[in-house]
Amino acid sequence: MAHAAAKTVVTVEEIREGNLLEDEMLAGSTLASFYVEAVAVAKNGTWPLKFGSIADEDTTHLQEYMRLAQTAEGFRQYLDRFVYQRRAA
Repeated sequence: MAHAAAKTVVTVEEIREGNLLEDEMLAGSTLASFYVEAVAVAKNGTWPLKFGSIADEDTTHLQEYMRLAQTAEGFRQYLDRFVYQRRAA
């Protein structure tokens, strides 16, 4: 997608020193720098999903999402509460 985009902003949990290509497990999640317009740290950006050893899955939240997402009205409620609501960073 980055190749097709006019500009790409990458969000990351944290910025680490080193070459990710040297680690076979991390190499597949790299993106060439010429595709990247900006990098933003988004702590807990993978919530409510598990992210390696950095973050555990929020099972309670995922169950609430599954309950609400069963209807169009419930899904709208979910979006209002967890996606559209403005929160201080």
